[in-house]
Amino acid sequence: MNEQRLLPRATAKRIPQYYRQFQKLQAEGVINIMSKDLAIIMKIEPTTIRRDFSYIGELGKQRVGYDVNYVVAKLQSFLGFDEPKSVVLIGAGHLATALINYNYIKGNNILIRAAFDNSSEKVGGVIRDIPVYHMSDLARYLAENPHITVAILSAPSEVAQEITDELVSQGIRGILNFSSKRLDVPRTVTVENVDLASKLQTLVYLTDQA
Repeated sequence: MNEQRLLPRATAKRIPQYYRQFQKLQAEGVINIMSKDLAIIMKIEPTTIRRDFSYIGELGKQRVGYDVNYVVAKLQSFLGFDEPKSVVLIGAGHLATALINYNYIKGNNILIRAAFDNSSEKVGGVIRDIPVYHMSDLARYLAENPHITVAILSAPSEVAQEITDELVSQGIRGILNFSSKRLDVPRTVTVENVDLASKLQTLVYLTDQA
């Protein structure tokens, strides 16, 4: 999604959430929805929703609201999801299996195409129908599939930076990082960190303080 670079970061993070919600409304047979009702469902202020959508165009009409099918189509085009996007997965452990299983949720349009690992027990196998290759095959695979520019990193923290350097050198421009390592990347590469342990610790702390 090239346009996303022009959005405020907070808005860029909410747009995919809107897309998933409108897909859900579409599946439920909802034809139109007012911004105030959408705000209640998503727990986002109506003014924030309208401001976010203003970056995309006129998505709604007064006293009519948002045409669900139209918004799904517009957001799909805006996000570049007209066709499924392929990504690779680094690490083939339990988290990787969960992520691959998530790919089979109906309507998901970001597809894991291959996983990479160093374990002899995993290399050569499949998770669902996703092949697991040796890490030594990563450079060749990415060279043969230059359309893949995003990777999911679920490898151990001690090797996360080394793997990241290789990913970047092979043209990867976006990394979803599940390791606890904070990665050093060029400004042209985007990293989203998902530290599950830290999130859980924060949740426990805040719950205890309530």
